[in-house]
Amino acid sequence: MLVLLLIILGGTRPTAACSCSSEFCFCDRERLTSVPQDLPTTITWLGLYHNNITTSNQSDFSRYNSVTSLNLNNNQLTSLHADTFVGLKSVRSIRLAYNNIHSIEAGTFNTTPQLQFLHLNNNQLTSLQTGMFVGLDKLQNHRLYQNNIQSIKVGTFNTTPQVESLNLDNNQLTRITSDMMAGLYNLQTLNLGNNNISSIAADLLVNLSVLRNVDLSHNSINTFPIEALSNMNSPKLSGLDLSYNQMETLPPLAYDILDSISRVSITNIPSIRVSINNNPWQCDCRMLPFKKRMTGAGHFHFERQIHFERQIRCAGPDNLEGKSLFLAVEPEDLICKETASSPSPGSADGASPGGVSLSAFLSSLGGVVVGVLLTLAVFLAIWCRNRKRKTSSTRSPAPDTGVTFSKRDQTGHDVKETGVAGSDDVASQSANDMDPYGHDVTGTASTAESDDVESQSANDTDRYGLDLGLLSL
Repeated sequence: MLVLLLIILGGTRPTAACSCSSEFCFCDRERLTSVPQDLPTTITWLGLYHNNITTSNQSDFSRYNSVTSLNLNNNQLTSLHADTFVGLKSVRSIRLAYNNIHSIEAGTFNTTPQLQFLHLNNNQLTSLQTGMFVGLDKLQNHRLYQNNIQSIKVGTFNTTPQVESLNLDNNQLTRITSDMMAGLYNLQTLNLGNNNISSIAADLLVNLSVLRNVDLSHNSINTFPIEALSNMNSPKLSGLDLSYNQMETLPPLAYDILDSISRVSITNIPSIRVSINNNPWQCDCRMLPFKKRMTGAGHFHFERQIHFERQIRCAGPDNLEGKSLFLAVEPEDLICKETASSPSPGSADGASPGGVSLSAFLSSLGGVVVGVLLTLAVFLAIWCRNRKRKTSSTRSPAPDTGVTFSKRDQTGHDVKETGVAGSDDVASQSANDMDPYGHDVTGTASTAESDDVESQSANDTDRYGLDLGLLSL
């Protein structure tokens, strides 16, 4: 009988590598490659961290249905399947950090309906898929930081409506939209720090009505998310971290938003968890409206000693680098290069050296255009007047002067002919008054009156053909 009792007791002893009691089993750092199967079935806490476990079969945890906390941190798991946690119907916390998990099969957590804390940080996940977290209706704390997550499929969190804290810090996300966060109706803390996010969707926070803390630090955000924060429906937001981004300026409305967040009280203690430090703030004319809003915000009190106002230190321009916008920079210091340049020596228009101002350029251009138009108008008037004068001269009949012209006929006899006023006679006379060599043999065919007209025309026209009489006007 004694021998039989010893055999029974010996068969129920836990693996020598584990240290167990009726409730706890510590099997850490024992180079285990699989889950021990001879542990007390009454345990509620099972520690298997820092081992070499690579996979989990359907039967591995089926004996331990009383376990409420399972620690599998620092093992060699690469994937999770639908039968990985079969039997753990009471588990509330599973730690799977520091493995090499790159995929999670849909339905993996269907067998863990009581799970509230899931730690999947420091793994190799690259995307979050729809159906990945099905069965986690009671999940509250979701840690997914330090992975390589680049995308989140729409509907991923629809099956986790009770999540209060979601940590996606240190991933490769470049954008976040509201549909990625759909289903997180009870979310209070959202950590998106240390990603590559450059902008925030205007409706990102609209449906997160109980949100208290948002961490967007260490990203590439270059514009203050004025729309996202203005559209926020959570009056309880008391923590906002926008430090270590790429913002250069702040609109005046940003002051009111930051001030309202920093004044939200938690247990009657003013919140000071607004952080905007370590951005490359440019203390130029773009920051002037914010500075004026800051200056007119009210009287100084203790809260302002650690207020967000004091976190803004100028990164530029060079003469203000390192100075506090709140304490050491005056409104008149906030100028832009475009308006700060002084006139160069001898310059009357205020243009900077090496360039001209826009107003001076437009003024000069206008003067040139007007000058060209006036010149064209003058030349057109001259041309029209000369044209009219020539037309009048051509159409007017020659006056009857009574002058007798002498010429010879083909036989050599003298023929006397009197010039008449008809234009046909004049044309005929002109043709007959030419010798065989084309020389005019008639002499002067003009009357005294035409000589006077030509003389007057010559006097009124300079050598370039310009009407001096008109120009004198």
